[in-house]
Amino acid sequence: MKSILVVGLVAVALAVPTGCGKAKRDPMANGRPVQGYNPERFPDIPLPPGYALDADKDQLAVAVADGLVRRYEVFLTQRRDAKSRTGGDLLAWYDQVLISTGWTPVAADDRSRTFTKVRSEHVKEQLLVRASGRTVSFHLRPAG
Repeated sequence: MKSILVVGLVAVALAVPTGCGKAKRDPMANGRPVQGYNPERFPDIPLPPGYALDADKDQLAVAVADGLVRRYEVFLTQRRDAKSRTGGDLLAWYDQVLISTGWTPVAADDRSRTFTKVRSEHVKEQLLVRASGRTVSFHLRPAG
């Protein structure tokens, strides 16, 4: 009888997962994975106050080769508790803020602004900012 009990306890012990309740985290459990979103590598592209990441869009903020190559595809929406702004207000804010972080304006219309920045002798970037008031998007690519 004792041997049956011991065999039964060993079988139960092997069948019970280890970890005492610490399950492995599924990166998709709380939405999309965030491995490709590293905004701290983009201090020269500040996010406007009152806006948050758009949960319905993929976000990309990565830098490789010691920051020589950067991609920034970020989409924001206005938070409900934020002060209402127009697209023109946001673009005017970015006209001031981006110039102060080294960006040079190259094109503008009523919905967007395009800026360039020379980061080194061989690295030049182009940033497109689109704004509609409730939404803002950023598109950073190498410039030719």
